[in-house]
Amino acid sequence: MSNFRIALNVFPFLAGLVIAGLLLVSGQPVTALCCFVCGCTLSVVLWSGSLAILVSPEYRLATGVATIIGVAATFSYGAFFKPDLQGAYFNAMRSFAEVNLYCTTPAPELRRIAKLGVPACALQSDRDAMAATSELQKGIHYGPALTLADNAATIASAVQVNQCAKAFKEAVGLCPVAFSSVNEKQRSALLAAAE
Repeated sequence: MSNFRIALNVFPFLAGLVIAGLLLVSGQPVTALCCFVCGCTLSVVLWSGSLAILVSPEYRLATGVATIIGVAATFSYGAFFKPDLQGAYFNAMRSFAEVNLYCTTPAPELRRIAKLGVPACALQSDRDAMAATSELQKGIHYGPALTLADNAATIASAVQVNQCAKAFKEAVGLCPVAFSSVNEKQRSALLAAAE
């Protein structure tokens, strides 16, 4: 077996290992496990040297396990599945709309943030739902190769900013009393989402 063939066979395993390591560092162990399983599965397919393995029960079992882990990752890390965060959007939106009642002479910066915060918080739950739907579809329909490629692209791309959480973080420093309807758990969830 040539060195090129050996390198080609080992590459998916190494890619899965590296991507899993990066995901572990970013605090996503379930997604990391999914990438590791996908990398191992692809390496086994390449080592076999035959496409017949793609219809074998072992391959189907491995891809089924990867699918289950990928779907579990979506439920574990998806913002749509965090009830405190979802409830916080409504309370923050209401607080942004009523900011003039609590801060009678709001600074122009606070008015600007509140004007942006109302629509951002009104739409953020829908954005989270669309992201969760997309991730679930990927988890179900992508095979090991696309799952690895998608996770590598996700790591390399810029993180989507939660505009509601960002506006909340800025506004709460300017007029904390306006956001008294946002309880402590919701406040923590919003501040964590703003990171």
